[in-house]
Amino acid sequence: MTTRSHVVGTEIQAGGQTALYAYCSIAHADRAVTTDVDGTPIGFGVPGSTTANEQIAETTAGVTHTFFRDPKVGGMQFMAQYSHVRRTPFSVPDGTPTDAAVNMLYFNARYFRP
Repeated sequence: MTTRSHVVGTEIQAGGQTALYAYCSIAHADRAVTTDVDGTPIGFGVPGSTTANEQIAETTAGVTHTFFRDPKVGGMQFMAQYSHVRRTPFSVPDGTPTDAAVNMLYFNARYFRP
């Protein structure tokens, strides 16, 4: 079985207290199926099995803003991130979509101890 995975991205300091980032990643696997001694198909991507993913792709972008950071009192940050994930299995039941996707938002507030 052959698998491939790629990640590409960038991080930018957009000011003294704000950082931006964006990434795109893809993981892809080739089908690797053989027949067991009793004639049952086994391997990765068995036809009719909906559990194995042929491909998963994710695009994400976010921002981190640091409000303050002081060795005496600590620091405070806010983060926001958007992610889009798409899953493509090898097999799907008849009449169903060939892939599935989800959009996610994450928000995070952090306090740093001194």
